[in-house]
Amino acid sequence: MEATAQQQEPMRESAARFIEQHARPLELAQYRVFFAEDDPNEVVEALLPFQNADGGFGHALEPDNWNPDSTPITTNDALLRLYDAGALDLNSDTAKRIAQYLLSGAEFDPHAMRWRFAVSGNIDHPHAIWWERHGDGIFGWNPTVSLAAFLVCMHAEGPWETLLAEAFDALEQSGASSGDELTCFMFA
Repeated sequence: MEATAQQQEPMRESAARFIEQHARPLELAQYRVFFAEDDPNEVVEALLPFQNADGGFGHALEPDNWNPDSTPITTNDALLRLYDAGALDLNSDTAKRIAQYLLSGAEFDPHAMRWRFAVSGNIDHPHAIWWERHGDGIFGWNPTVSLAAFLVCMHAEGPWETLLAEAFDALEQSGASSGDELTCFMFA
C-alpha cells in the first residue's frame, strides 16, 4: 500500500534530518545539490580529499574499499559523482588531473585494452570481498567504458574512440553483465 503525500512528508523530514546529522561531507553535498539545489561546486570541494597527487581517487571514496591509493574504479566513481551533480567541468584542474592519472597507464591492461575493476593493493586495506583482484582484475566493461568516454571528451590522444566502439558492439551483442556496468555505458 502506497503512502499518501501527508504520510510521506514526516518520512522525508526524518530522512533529511538523518542525512544532515550523519552523512559524510561528500554525500551531504550531493544531497544538498539534488534536493536543496545547492551549488554543484560543493561536490567538487567535498571530493578533493579523496583525490591523490597522481590525479586518481582513493581514500575510501567507495566506503567499502579503504584503499588509499588511486584505482580506476574509484576514479570512475568520482567522475560519476561529478557528472550527476552537474559539476564535471572538463576545463577544471580536477578533470585535468583525472585525465593525467588515466593516461599514466596505471592499472590499464594494454593487452585487454581495459582498466582493472579490482587492483592488487585492495587486499592490504579493509574492503568488501568484491574488491579483491581475481585473475587480471578486469570485470566486463566496468569502469573502462566510462573512463574511455571521459578521455574522448577531454580530447586525449589514444585508442579511446575505438575502445568505445568495441564496448558498444559488445553491449549490443550480449548486454551488460551488471547494473554498475550499465551505468558506465549510460555515462558514455
